[in-house]
Amino acid sequence: MQFVAGRQTELSSATAAEIGRLGSVVAWVHGLPAGDLVDGLSEPADLASYAEERLRSIIATAVWVRDPLPSPVQVGLRTAADSVRRSWVRARDAPSFRTGGALALLHGDIGPGNILWSPDPVLIDWNMPG
Repeated sequence: MQFVAGRQTELSSATAAEIGRLGSVVAWVHGLPAGDLVDGLSEPADLASYAEERLRSIIATAVWVRDPLPSPVQVGLRTAADSVRRSWVRARDAPSFRTGGALALLHGDIGPGNILWSPDPVLIDWNMPG
């Protein structure tokens, strides 16, 4: 982690050249193999293994779905979690999860609040799975 001086800019006010540089940064980031990024993280064997572990991690955090949340909200969140679980059971053996390709870094939330322009774009607000 390091400090990066920069400014935030609404993407609608960015120039075409700035958007082009952002596209280059995003392409570069998405081309990085996940296993080369951080020592000590166990890299899943494939996309299906990653998705399974990520789902387990997200569902495990649902312990906060309790009082003082209103009962209808609790029911809705549990229903949504059950729906995601059922969808995963149906999808996990699909060919799209069995590509055999290496996992790559993906930001997933590239918006004005997660980009610093210094003068080139720097992606911030990374999330570690788990």
